[in-house]
Amino acid sequence: MPQTPAPTPSPTPLLVQIISGGEPAPWWGVPAIAGAFLLIGGFLTYLYARHTEKAKQDRAQQEKWAEDVLSTGLAMLAAGERIRKHGLLSLRRGAVENLKLMAENGMPLMDEITIAARRFNVTMPQEFQSDFDGYLMWSLMIMTPPFQRPGQELALNNQAKFERALVTRLRATRKLTPLQFDGEADFGSLRPEVLLAEAVASDLDAERRASERRSHRSHGDDDPPTQTSSATHED
Repeated sequence: MPQTPAPTPSPTPLLVQIISGGEPAPWWGVPAIAGAFLLIGGFLTYLYARHTEKAKQDRAQQEKWAEDVLSTGLAMLAAGERIRKHGLLSLRRGAVENLKLMAENGMPLMDEITIAARRFNVTMPQEFQSDFDGYLMWSLMIMTPPFQRPGQELALNNQAKFERALVTRLRATRKLTPLQFDGEADFGSLRPEVLLAEAVASDLDAERRASERRSHRSHGDDDPPTQTSSATHED
């Protein structure tokens, strides 16, 4: 009698679950993961763009600040330069002439450097303060009576010294190396040998004329001899 083949056992649901690796992923899983990565990428891109823009704004602001410091500093130095020229003129004049010159030009020059100094003081870094104070003080001292030569030379020398210090600091804001000056800040850059020679000659001539006037007044002569008459006499 032929044997009937035994029936093949069918896999149980548990075996099918084990073989297939568990429950199938839900349909929304892949889109959700892709969307999460998209959001993370967008957020990181936003942070990078924000950082780049902030760095750009900071760099532009730093450049604008450096430009303001340079322009206001140069304006103050230019005002001080005009005061220095006034001080050089005072070396060639007497007290009366200096007071007259001060009455004509003094107040505009002092107003100019005062306004320029206020603007520079608003923008300059804190480390500029000591050189700023020194330059402003000695510039104003040039305009202060009694305009005696030793005091004027001292004021001019110190103004030149603090001017060099400010120029060095202004160059540093542009990342430029300091300038190499020849020797100490002195009257050398202002050509003192010519100015003082002219001043001494002018003072000697003024003293000679004053002495002649006093001498002739003491002898009852109101009209001292003129330069032309003395020259004619010598001939």
